[in-house]
Amino acid sequence: VYPEAGAFVVLEAEGRARVETRADGGYRYVAERGDPLRLLPIMEKMKGQGLADIDGWADAKAWLDATWNHEYPDPLVRIAHAFEGNVIHPPDVMLAFRPDYFYGEDGFDKWATLRGTHGSLHRDATTTYVLSNFFVPAEYQRTTELREDLKKMLGRSTLLPDEKHRP
Repeated sequence: VYPEAGAFVVLEAEGRARVETRADGGYRYVAERGDPLRLLPIMEKMKGQGLADIDGWADAKAWLDATWNHEYPDPLVRIAHAFEGNVIHPPDVMLAFRPDYFYGEDGFDKWATLRGTHGSLHRDATTTYVLSNFFVPAEYQRTTELREDLKKMLGRSTLLPDEKHRP
């Protein structure tokens, strides 16, 4: 994935797509060749339900609701945020390896069983669970929303000690 002309290009061996954003918080997936994120059926369903407009634009919540249990949960927002807003040093290119693939020392796979790559868009490398004695967690949510819940309940957005917390 890389930024190009106000969008983010997603390349895969079988295809190419663009993730587009608007100032009003809208997101759109434009498959140019193939369907690398496998979102076309979801987008058509969203259009049919009135959650996306005729051109495929929908807000972040609609995309999360439609994709939280997909192979790539919340991919449009996650891709856009990887390059804008949620990172101190945005990348030039973002790689997401398929499950069971990694980049690193050749011998690494001899002493560890790899199940996912940190930051991958795949579901198994993305989702986790939340346990709480303070509130009933949502069925699914972004980590930014979880931080807001923690702040409301605990008065702070992290459980890290103050000296290790980066606002």
